[in-house]
Amino acid sequence: MYFHRLAPFGKVDFETSSGQRSTEDLGSTTFDCGQFVKRISQKTELYPSRGAFEVSQYIFYMSLVIQKDWGTGGYVLSHKTRANCLQDHYAVTTKLHSLTPAARTKEVIKTEIRAKRPLMMHLRDTA
Repeated sequence: MYFHRLAPFGKVDFETSSGQRSTEDLGSTTFDCGQFVKRISQKTELYPSRGAFEVSQYIFYMSLVIQKDWGTGGYVLSHKTRANCLQDHYAVTTKLHSLTPAARTKEVIKTEIRAKRPLMMHLRDTA
């Protein structure tokens, strides 16, 4: 989404496992993509800029779309449902890949990058 500067739309309203409610009209905010910083680093934290604010706000909105379960390291929704939420709030079509072994993962990443399609990776330890 970030690479293609896709703006979220629609409304989100969900409750986390701790009871915190998140409600937002995603279309009420515009992002100045021309201000996006290319990299967030320690220097960015020391010298905050409009660009760092724009990126952090964009990431926050993405976390609302995929329903981050604040404070837990997890999400309110399942992996598949989060993919559907991306379609509901961004002009994209999603496709889930269950990738093993690592060589297959690398090939899918290369294919998606060559095709200039947005790619969101969610990796988890299955051990």
